[in-house]
Formats: sequence, C-alpha cells, structure tokens
Amino acid sequence: MMVADRLALHPARLAAIAWVVGVAAFLVFPTAIVVLTALGGEPYVVFPPRSFTLRHFAEIPGVYLRVFLTTLELGLVASVVSTLLAIPAALALVRGRLVGRSVLTAALHAPLHVPWLVVGVAFLQFYVTIFDRLGIGLGGSFLGLAIAHVAVTVPYVLTSVTARLASFDERLEEAAYGLGAGQVRTFFSITLPIIKPAVLAGAFFAFVVSFDNVGVSLFIFGAANTPLPVQIYGEVTQHLTHVMYAVSTAAVAFSVLLTLAFAGAGGMRAITGQDA
Repeated sequence: MMVADRLALHPARLAAIAWVVGVAAFLVFPTAIVVLTALGGEPYVVFPPRSFTLRHFAEIPGVYLRVFLTTLELGLVASVVSTLLAIPAALALVRGRLVGRSVLTAALHAPLHVPWLVVGVAFLQFYVTIFDRLGIGLGGSFLGLAIAHVAVTVPYVLTSVTARLASFDERLEEAAYGLGAGQVRTFFSITLPIIKPAVLAGAFFAFVVSFDNVGVSLFIFGAANTPLPVQIYGEVTQHLTHVMYAVSTAAVAFSVLLTLAFAGAGGMRAITGQDA
C-alpha cells in the first residue's frame, strides 16, 4: 500500500518507468521475433508460430560451424591487434607532446564516423590498386579481412584507454620513477594494472564490433574466409527459412553468453566507470 501511495505521488517517476520499459521492449522485440520464429514447428516461416520445435537447430548446415570459427578467429585477431596498437597510441596522445595532436586524434577516430560500407569499398579499392599490382592478393584473404577489421576496431580501444589515461594520477608513475623504476617496469607495474579495466572493455567492444560486422567484410571476404554475418546476409537475400532464424538465434545466444561472461569477470565495471 505504501509503495502504491509513493508511486501515485510521483507521476514523473511512473512516466520514467514506462519510458524505460517501452524502450527496452522496442529493443528486445525484434530479437524475440527471431527467436520465436526459429522455434516454429510449421513447414514454412510464419509469425506467430502455432507450434514449437527444436528440429531447425539440428538442420543447421555444417558450413555454419566453419564460418563461425572463421568469425571467432577474426574477432580475436582484431581484438588483440587493435589493443596492442591502441595502448601505445593512447599513451602518445595523452602523455606525448605531439604537433597536431587534435588532427591525429581525429584521424585515428575517423572509422567511427565513416559508414562501414564506405570503409569496405575503400579497403577493396586500396587492395586492388596497390597490393594486387604488387602481386599480393589481400582481397578475399583472411589477412585482408583482419587488416580492415583492425582499422575499424582500433578507435574503440583507443577511446576507452584514452579516457582512462586522462583521469590517471601521473604522480603514481612519478613516484615509481623516484624509486628507481624504469619506464618499462613502471608501465607494467603501475600504469597497465590501473588502465587494465579500460583495456579489457575496449578489447571486448573491438571483438563484438568485428564479430557482428557486415559492411566492411562484405567487400573483402573470400569463399574460404566468409564471416558468419556475411554468410547469413547472403542466405536471407536468396531464401528465408527456419534454418536462417535458427542460425541467427544461435548467434544471439553466443553474444548473450559472451556478454554475461564478460560481466561476470568484472568487465562491466570498466564500462560503467566503477573502477575509475
């Protein structure tokens, strides 16, 4: 009764709750449609389903396991390489006395502001114009895909690490220097442990961006290096079946499990700033 009275006295609070619930439903509803359709027992795609079954998951072709492993490997490579590149770049931008720092910062963050389709076309043209003439076939290769994915994922790690370094108390490093520690030892003993949550958060975002990417991969992939999102896109443009919904549901389940694992490991505290 008291709870009802308190809510009745705060219509703005009720409106805020209704707004949050509405936004959450708006975001979840499309995914829910995909999951329910994948469970449909009818011989044709229909929503809402009149019966439910799991047989469509057993009918997923083996090629999807191969493209999933390719996508997983690509995401891991992009995440690790972009992290290794972003950390020294962030240190240079925050601590270094660089000429034209603002221009360099804008250039490094450019992939965040350019549509992925444009980035994909640019990389395709770059590979054809430069590397094909040199006899290096990056187009359609795993290496070509990895380079393009690193280019679009570096800004995510860079943004996370730069923000953490900007709020970093440099006196901790100065104290280490005063005690005789060199730059390398200070970095691994003082700096890296403090920025580690931001590094992990950036690496997680980089993996997710790479794993879900279609726009860039669409112009660079090859038959032997087809990422899962591109494979799904190609299939649904030709024929839409329960199996495609089952594959999409499996991908959603993987993303949810990955996010829960990341949150369980404490990574979400870096995103929310609780470790700052």
